[in-house]
Amino acid sequence: MKSMIDLGTKKLSVVVSVFNEEGVLQKFYDAVKPCLDGLKMNYGLMFVDDGSNDSSLDIIRGLAGSDSHVEGISFSKNFGHEAAMLAGIDRADGDFIICMDADLQHPVEQIPRMLESFAGGADVISMIRTSNKDAGVIKNNTSSGFYFIINALSENEMDKNASDFFGISKRVAEILRTDYRERVRFIRGYIQNVGFRKDKLEYKAADRAAGKSKYSLSRLFRFSMNTIICFSDA
Repeated sequence: MKSMIDLGTKKLSVVVSVFNEEGVLQKFYDAVKPCLDGLKMNYGLMFVDDGSNDSSLDIIRGLAGSDSHVEGISFSKNFGHEAAMLAGIDRADGDFIICMDADLQHPVEQIPRMLESFAGGADVISMIRTSNKDAGVIKNNTSSGFYFIINALSENEMDKNASDFFGISKRVAEILRTDYRERVRFIRGYIQNVGFRKDKLEYKAADRAAGKSKYSLSRLFRFSMNTIICFSDA
């Protein structure tokens, strides 16, 4: 891809949402650090602790104390994944922002591909999950059903299997900082319909490196219903 942007003059901010991930945080850092160091561009790595009640915050503080690229944000309680991502986006100062989870299901190896899209002029990068064996049959079918319903009810077409692994440019981040400030949010939906050029990249979700999914079926159902209500004519 022919570069339209000199990435060497730009900064990348990676926002990582964290909730009770003590078993995987160091593994995530050990995986993402060499990837980011190899980019030959300025970067920041921001962990947003969403009110963890394990040692996640202590680990984040330790990483921030030993690495000047690392910054931590701590919530007073668990406000939810969407709130954590938005807080990270609000704080990030990069020309490009990549949001991802700490469980290593979002492969860090995809970051250079995302930067190629940014260099080619994309403002939004929607990462499309092609498979997620770790989720199981029920959750995968539930996810497919959710996108079927939301696309049937909404004027805006959602990319099926779009994930909370995505990239946005600085100008898209500015829009999210001033608009879309509802208490119930659907950020992956917002970025798909905010306008500007969007690229779609496919990836295979890896198995969780440790711990368990924080989304039970009941919690996924509540999230889905809230999203349908706030993001459609329903």
